[in-house]
Amino acid sequence: MADQLWIYLPPISITAAADTTGYNTGNWTGTLSTSSMSLSYLTRFECYKMTIDGPIGFELSVYIDDKKWSHTAQGWANEWDPAHAMPLQAGMTIYLFWTAPTTTSPAPTATLWFRYDSSIAQVG
Repeated sequence: MADQLWIYLPPISITAAADTTGYNTGNWTGTLSTSSMSLSYLTRFECYKMTIDGPIGFELSVYIDDKKWSHTAQGWANEWDPAHAMPLQAGMTIYLFWTAPTTTSPAPTATLWFRYDSSIAQVG
């Protein structure tokens, strides 16, 4: 098996908005479509780290499309540095569902860090 040759991409920051998915009604939701990330040339990549901040006292669930990937009980001033990075493919959407209602402030933010393994053929 070949060694992984990671290419690290610039981080992407998002600010949550009122939920429009119908899955987190009345609460803050962050959305990041991989189709809009300037990564359209990659078929496989991963999110290996995420920093989050939001109103104190609320939780955060992370979804890939309609599947729950992760959860943190502290959805403010926290980081997500998993033992296993989040595998992604072109066209997937990452959703960050805070339990904080949109009447709370500040609006949550997240910075996501991505990479891909250049030893794997990425263009399909």
